Amino acid sequence: MNMARFNKLMEIWEEQFPEHLQEHFQEKVLMPTVPVDIKKGCILFVGLNPSFNSDFVRGHLPKGEKNPESYFSFSNREHFDPKIDVDLTVSAKKNHPYFIKFRKTSEVLGKDWEHLDLFFWRGTSQRDFTKRFCRNENQISGFCKKQMEMSFQIIEEAEPICIVVANAFASKIFIKVRKQSVSFANQKGCFEYDIKGKKTPIFFSSMLTGGRALDNHSYLRLIWHMAKVLSIEEDFNKVWEEIVL
Repeated sequence: MNMARFNKLMEIWEEQFPEHLQEHFQEKVLMPTVPVDIKKGCILFVGLNPSFNSDFVRGHLPKGEKNPESYFSFSNREHFDPKIDVDLTVSAKKNHPYFIKFRKTSEVLGKDWEHLDLFFWRGTSQRDFTKRFCRNENQISGFCKKQMEMSFQIIEEAEPICIVVANAFASKIFIKVRKQSVSFANQKGCFEYDIKGKKTPIFFSSMLTGGRALDNHSYLRLIWHMAKVLSIEEDFNKVWEEIVL
């Protein structure tokens, strides 16, 4: 847990939702996700923003707390324990269905994986988030830009072996915001992202799980492409049977 980054996020939230706003509005706003340190040299999956599944969150609340929305409410920030959220993030990576194909990709390629969202705003509805703050890749609010500065700093510090942006809209934003550092590698058939002078392979995709996810054949092709670019030898006849059949 990086408390300096969390405190910075809280400053951003306080600027966006100052004290004079009506309390009932603050109750609807959830606390930002607490940034966690991610391992270096992993496959890094990047999403748009974290969802908020009340049923999953309920099992990680402090003793005596029963309402996830109330506990994670921005108006409850003085009683919020950041460690609770860090434990929730760790548990979600291990157990939540959203991450199942990230875990599978890691298993197939024999590499560790990490995950990070471009934004720290919690909300299951992407449409609600984009309508509120980020209508398209050319209309990004200052609130979101400040969050992205932190996200890109984390990405670059992690020095991943490759990046998979697993969200179509996040892919558009990434390319737009980092266009000076992103280029297409003709020989590899993927993009590359310049991190400290090193060309890091980056694969722009739609979601890997959920209602608008890649079909299994496209998912298999993505893993195959990653293996080729990373020079990883793997028998994809066996992988094909595991994923498609």
